[in-house]
Amino acid sequence: MGLFRPIWMTKKMSKDEEAKAAVRKITDNQKLKKIAIKAPRQPVAYEAISRIDDDEILFDFAKKDGLYNEHGVILINDRARELIKSQALLEKLLSTFEYEDFNAKIIYERTENPPLDWNIRMSGEDAECKLAASVEKLSYPQDEEKLKDVIDNAKTQKGIDIAIEHLPYEENREYYMQILSGNDYRKKKHIVETYPQAQEELLEIALDESNDIQTRMRAGMYAGNSKKAQEFWIDLAMNYWDIYTRMTAASMIKDKSLIPDIQKQRCAEGNHLWVDTGSRRQQYQFGPSSDHRKCIYCGEELHEYFDGD
Repeated sequence: MGLFRPIWMTKKMSKDEEAKAAVRKITDNQKLKKIAIKAPRQPVAYEAISRIDDDEILFDFAKKDGLYNEHGVILINDRARELIKSQALLEKLLSTFEYEDFNAKIIYERTENPPLDWNIRMSGEDAECKLAASVEKLSYPQDEEKLKDVIDNAKTQKGIDIAIEHLPYEENREYYMQILSGNDYRKKKHIVETYPQAQEELLEIALDESNDIQTRMRAGMYAGNSKKAQEFWIDLAMNYWDIYTRMTAASMIKDKSLIPDIQKQRCAEGNHLWVDTGSRRQQYQFGPSSDHRKCIYCGEELHEYFDGD
């Protein structure tokens, strides 16, 4: 009797199916765990793992990466991770991995309510939905640091936007000013859309700290129709050296009452505040083109046509 060896102990590939069939008849989780640890053949060990329905046992397999059994067979830990049903154990399992670990993504996707720090540092559509849901539960001032962590470090935009909406501007003005002084234009855009009081401050920062015209114009666009923004566009439309930049600036002027009276004389001299009214440009430097403009101050129009080369 002592010489009897269960079929799952076979080392022969030809016996795999017979051994797997024998394993499928076993329902005792401890016996299945023993087989997974001791089976010489990987398909048999894999079958044993697949039959285990005890989450604690599966957790022991799943948390270890590249685990070998007694015969040097690599146990397929991904299968154990797929079989765990307990959300609490999935969250616990997630904590055993680094954020960058490829295996962590598999576990993260199966976890319904991952910890906030994981939602912040994961990317993709699934992470975006989970982060948004978790940020909705945060409130100010209790979760101030968590909200700032989301804004500073999250990889998905929707959660950042919600965090900005939950973190009031006036009470955190110094924090927001640091963002407005930085280069993350997506965050800047949502801040000024959410808090109108930030619009002029963003423009003031750009005018004070940047000589780059594109940075200034972007800030002007974010600043909406505030008086500060309108004065910025008027000055640009009247004084900038490049005609196309001046035309873009003129198109942003909504309050014409702020245009200084000297523009009347400028118009008389031919220095109009032009906006494009449907010009057609040459393609690849060939073919006809046309130039159509209108002055937003005096209403004069310009129409020119070119035959091309």
